[in-house]
Amino acid sequence: MRMRIAAFATASALSLALVGCTTGKQGAAPGRITEGNVMVRVEAEPGSAEVTYKGVAVGSTPTSLFLASLNDILAVAAARPAETWVEKRVRVLSPTEIEVLFRFGSDPGPLATRLGLGRVLVFDYSSNATFDVDAYDLKPSMWPLLEEQAKVLTSTFATLDVHVCGHTDSSGSEAHNLELSLRRAQSVFAFLTSHGVPAERLKVLGLAAEFPLAENTTPEGKARNRRTELVLPQ
Repeated sequence: MRMRIAAFATASALSLALVGCTTGKQGAAPGRITEGNVMVRVEAEPGSAEVTYKGVAVGSTPTSLFLASLNDILAVAAARPAETWVEKRVRVLSPTEIEVLFRFGSDPGPLATRLGLGRVLVFDYSSNATFDVDAYDLKPSMWPLLEEQAKVLTSTFATLDVHVCGHTDSSGSEAHNLELSLRRAQSVFAFLTSHGVPAERLKVLGLAAEFPLAENTTPEGKARNRRTELVLPQ
């Protein structure tokens, strides 16, 4: 397996000012906080939800925050009256751009069901940030965020097992895609274990094109589907 682990940018690249930008009123309203320079867009589906950060009201989805790290993103919550979310999906687009999607419903999503889980937290690493087409080498630009991911898994989630799932678009044969998706998951596994995450806690799976997040009819859709995900029970 081709893998390059080396020193790169430190987490200091992920720390400056946070300013909450909401769909509600700004001024002196709660939610205007300074903590980092990672832009975090928060959405909910179906419909909208009320967002809080560390217990402070931010506004309704869709809204944006600027946070410092993955650990801070865990403090972002969304709620509706008499409803709870079943999936919190953290989509990492780049070291400074992240999307958080809260999915509400009565049943687990297809991926959670496949893994035998209920309510889940999903860290979604997109292909444009981590992999080239038909490749499984991690790009150096993602090393700092994966280092942050390892810190979260060894602190906040130190007692949980983690599913490391690799995915592909629909191009190529099923056998090829299964192998490619597994190698992508193994690349993330190798990085995380080299940064202190116990191997016995990581369950590595290649899921090929079984769980697309977008249509495979455009280059953008295919890029969205080429990804790795870390799935944790909540």
